Amino acid sequence: MHFIGCVHIDIFGMERLLAALHHLQPKKIAVEWPSDFTLSEIAELDFDWNEIDRMVEEKEEFSELPEDFLPLVKRQLFSSRYELRGSLRYAQQTGAEILPVDHPEITSILSIRQREKIEYTHSTYLPGFIDHLEEKPMIVDLISEYSKFVDLGYTSPLLLADRTWESIEDIEEEFGLTESLDADVERAEEELTSTFMAEREQHIAQGIRTSNSEVYVGGLLHSTAEVDEENEFHDWALAYNLLADLQPERSMLKDYSSLVVVGA
Repeated sequence: MHFIGCVHIDIFGMERLLAALHHLQPKKIAVEWPSDFTLSEIAELDFDWNEIDRMVEEKEEFSELPEDFLPLVKRQLFSSRYELRGSLRYAQQTGAEILPVDHPEITSILSIRQREKIEYTHSTYLPGFIDHLEEKPMIVDLISEYSKFVDLGYTSPLLLADRTWESIEDIEEEFGLTESLDADVERAEEELTSTFMAEREQHIAQGIRTSNSEVYVGGLLHSTAEVDEENEFHDWALAYNLLADLQPERSMLKDYSSLVVVGA
């Protein structure tokens, strides 16, 4: 059993995940996605670059962005839900089976529009990135720099979160990309209780166990073995810990960067 820990907004996540799965060659893959989705519903959520181009052209919100940000935005859009879509593509290429194992209630709690084909989640992270750019003398490649910024999540997830929320209002005022998140955040904080999160981890672990999955693809924090008693975000047993009897291995998705074939 192997946990692949992902940062959900990894803009090279699709390429890294396909490289990881082809390296590990699992026949059954458990994915962090609500377990009430059918495989046909999951298959409908994949998309290609042509759909990204159409979305950027048609949606007014993207016309407000500086032109040099558009290639970055397209790359961000393409990485949307890469954990699910990358697993799906690997399964289509190899005949492997994918199984969604996340708690079905997570969709409504996080207001995730998971039944829409493409969701632009990166508007949440752009404010911190813009602040980050101000510390740099000159950035030629925004995509490369944003990838480095987001990769903080693999080593310092709380630092990435801090940079995000400290300046989230900036993007609302400057680009108008998001509505106020206050109500959603307040409601999510009320519903994402320790009790629910413990149930969620148990749900994920049970799904992995009963399906005999060889690989789990999901957020990095589900495969963090250590529990930080001072951080209440970690005051419940995680899926990795709950499956300790299986002696699971774990890696970070970023670890597979060297296996990505450029241009493939």
